Amino acid sequence: MKRHVPGGPCGFVLLDKPLGPSSHQALSGFKRRFGTGRIGHAGTLDPAASGLLVCAVGKATRLLNEVEAREKEYLFALRLGLETDSLDLQGAVVRTTLAPDPASIDWDALLLHFVGDISQVPPAVSALRVDGIRAYELVRQGKTVELPPRPVTIHSLEMLPENHEGDPVFRLRCSKGTYVRSLARDLGEALGSPACVSLLRRTAIGPWRVPDQPLLPDEDFEPPLLPVAAFLSGWPRFQIGESDRQALRTGKSLTCPLPDTDQALALDGDEALAAGRVAAGIFRPSLLLIDAQ
Repeated sequence: MKRHVPGGPCGFVLLDKPLGPSSHQALSGFKRRFGTGRIGHAGTLDPAASGLLVCAVGKATRLLNEVEAREKEYLFALRLGLETDSLDLQGAVVRTTLAPDPASIDWDALLLHFVGDISQVPPAVSALRVDGIRAYELVRQGKTVELPPRPVTIHSLEMLPENHEGDPVFRLRCSKGTYVRSLARDLGEALGSPACVSLLRRTAIGPWRVPDQPLLPDEDFEPPLLPVAAFLSGWPRFQIGESDRQALRTGKSLTCPLPDTDQALALDGDEALAAGRVAAGIFRPSLLLIDAQ
């Protein structure tokens, strides 16, 4: 049964994407379920990665950039002694060597060098564009791809007590734009060994974590749609009346009781009507979540 929300469905869905499908494929059934083609997601997970996929429906897609900008949390396993062209187990093997014993490594000392603001070279097999062409497409054509380093921030990096098929497992919290596979490569280089990722799972984006629900919707599963106000529960918000609702439809600013903030919601009951910033008691909408007049 389709959901009937004033102005069409609007909200967010948290999915735990399994290995295998792409992010786009994971959302393939949502257009039918929510009765709209306006579907998007924050932060792509390729088929070799699993974990949290934040999906937006309807006008909530306008807020995906806000979600995408948040820091990310991953679990990943490090395979030492193996280099592939994709920096994971799905790529072609470039070389193998005798791997160092993980138990002999001072991981605390090593990981400390990678925490903070660092420079990172993205994988050649990435979606970044080189002269308008995706880097991975150039690699498939047999061309050599050299991508420039880019600044990223590693907020925390710790080794966990468990392992994955004998490979050490780490928890990483990092900024937008961080490539976990590149980090695995660089950890290996610091150890004098080729290395790649043998497991990659995103566990959180900002405050949103992997949900406790089926990996992908089946025929009998209708994913819960989280209203914008509930999804952005940490944002300051204020209530408006019907006259202010009409003013918002024309993009007008509103008087507001909130202190200055760059992120605020204007609500009518439980419905978020607009997102914007507050300065000197004035709410200036930047994103309308209702139809403009």
